[in-house]
Amino acid sequence: QLVALVNRNLERTMSVAQLFQYPTIRGLAQHLSAGDTTSAITLPLVLQDFILRADGYRMDCLNPGVQASKALVFLPTASGMPSGYLTLISQLADVPMYVLSMPAVQQPTATLEDVADELVRLIVQSGLSLDQLTLVGLSMGGVIGYEMLRQLQSRKAPLPSLLMLDSGFAQGLHP
Repeated sequence: QLVALVNRNLERTMSVAQLFQYPTIRGLAQHLSAGDTTSAITLPLVLQDFILRADGYRMDCLNPGVQASKALVFLPTASGMPSGYLTLISQLADVPMYVLSMPAVQQPTATLEDVADELVRLIVQSGLSLDQLTLVGLSMGGVIGYEMLRQLQSRKAPLPSLLMLDSGFAQGLHP
């Protein structure tokens, strides 16, 4: 909503990525005053795309032209959307990146295990090599990633790396 207000009221073209690149009012004001509307990386997805994708589980490639042996997969936060990673994503233009989203409104009976199972299914369907991936989980996304690894390990599947950022462990999630 903030990006839409800035674009409409200030007659600027600003992306969600830029909002997260300049997270303070001062930084955003300086950026907009300079008239610079470029990002370190041009993301093919904007906020409206994330909102439209909030109706189900999805996996999107953020930079389809980039190729390397390893890739990053950003896990959804509790909101279901990966918007908390945009500053980090904007600095990693040369790394293949994927973003997983989940429904913004979960079924009341959806468990952590159900969410992790759906996200594992998406990664497996993508054809990406699990052992060449690093899952990146911010806050609840890290807990989801931990459960994904637990499920993959129980299936004796190759394990990706997991980077947990500001993630706590849910009670009973670990021995």
